[in-house]
Amino acid sequence: MVSEPAPSPRFFVLEKGALWSRYDVEVEQLEPVNHGVGTDCSRCGGPIGMRQWLPPYRVELVLHGDELGDFIEPTGHELLMSERFV
Repeated sequence: MVSEPAPSPRFFVLEKGALWSRYDVEVEQLEPVNHGVGTDCSRCGGPIGMRQWLPPYRVELVLHGDELGDFIEPTGHELLMSERFV
């Protein structure tokens, strides 16, 4: 008996849009900004990474385009996503 192979998972590549697209948004962090501790080098003790952004996440979205998109990349490595996108 031959079984069908399981379907492969689908992956999507998110490419950065062109500057000044219709979804252009600027993200400004609002006070208080909560940061955790960063990663330090085990040899020298110096910082080797960014500090983690901790909740509550407070930002102001400044719309420069026509409408908000489904994901916004603020500073650092965070990614804000709309509920619809998730």
